Amino acid sequence: MTLSNDRPVALSAAGRAMLMRFEGLRLVAYTPVAGDVPTIGWGATRYADGRPVRLGDRCSRADADALLAATVARDATALVALLGDTATTQAQFDALLCLGYNIGMHALAGSTLLAAHRAGQPAAAAGHFADWRFAGGHAVAGLTARRAAEAFLYRGQS
Repeated sequence: MTLSNDRPVALSAAGRAMLMRFEGLRLVAYTPVAGDVPTIGWGATRYADGRPVRLGDRCSRADADALLAATVARDATALVALLGDTATTQAQFDALLCLGYNIGMHALAGSTLLAAHRAGQPAAAAGHFADWRFAGGHAVAGLTARRAAEAFLYRGQS
């Protein structure tokens, strides 16, 4: 979805599919490789009401899908605010939102990647996706693959 000035304001179907592919669906809360924050559904660490996910929590597929929709909508609103008047394609928006969903919108807000995008330097921004492939100080194969896919999408390639 885009505003009348053609700025994206929502994750596209292709962006959603990519996010779901990399997050994976887990109906019982678990601790992911990237940290100690319990995660459930499609990679959610908090419920729509703000409560944190706890190990042992369970959800249905419908609950996971609803939580994904609510989280993506919240993150899209935050991303629109972060972008302001910056020219952004749908592919760039999708890639930035997928990254922000995974690392947190606060981390994205302070990133050199977003600064490069806002400065009109898309090649530099695309190169910074790889900065976010680490967990516990080590590059993680799954995060490396995800960041490469996000950078590829950001560049307008699909």
